[in-house]
Amino acid sequence: MAATDTVNVWLRPGYMVPYQPNDGTFMTTDDVLNNGELHLVANRDSNGHAEGRLFKDTGLSRAEIEDGIYEDYEFHLSANSIKKWVLNTDVIM
Repeated sequence: MAATDTVNVWLRPGYMVPYQPNDGTFMTTDDVLNNGELHLVANRDSNGHAEGRLFKDTGLSRAEIEDGIYEDYEFHLSANSIKKWVLNTDVIM
């Protein structure tokens, strides 16, 4: 049983999710997204593989998606290797 200040998260085998910790250094979500470290949390499947995607936009307008102004990455983990594919990297201001 988890402590009352802990949230249990279950991650399906074969998947990974991005995570950005904030120790209180950053005051806004933009600060965390633009300056914080990016961590990948992976739960390998029975073959030792995991994959996931990271989609990043400012969240201010749907036009960002329509205009392709966002970042999109795909990650694959296998054995002791991680690979990153860049699907879209228009700069977000």
